[in-house]
Amino acid sequence: MIADRLGPARLMGTSVGAIHDLMLTVGPAADGIMLASRRRLLDLIRAGDADGAAAEMEQHLRRLHFMWRLSRSSEPGGIAV
Repeated sequence: MIADRLGPARLMGTSVGAIHDLMLTVGPAADGIMLASRRRLLDLIRAGDADGAAAEMEQHLRRLHFMWRLSRSSEPGGIAV
């Protein structure tokens, strides 16, 4: 059914919008953070360290969530969650 497919589409649209807003707010200042994290992740994957790679990815997502919360609180009327 079409209704079953609308949920994921809406979620993706919301997610993409949130990531766009985050990148506009944080901007180039986060480039170094992102690149360093990607390099560490790739090094861990190449070394076969699955636990280390998972920990790096989790930390990266925590940083993104923190930055997202900051971007939400900087909006007029925004509330950090």
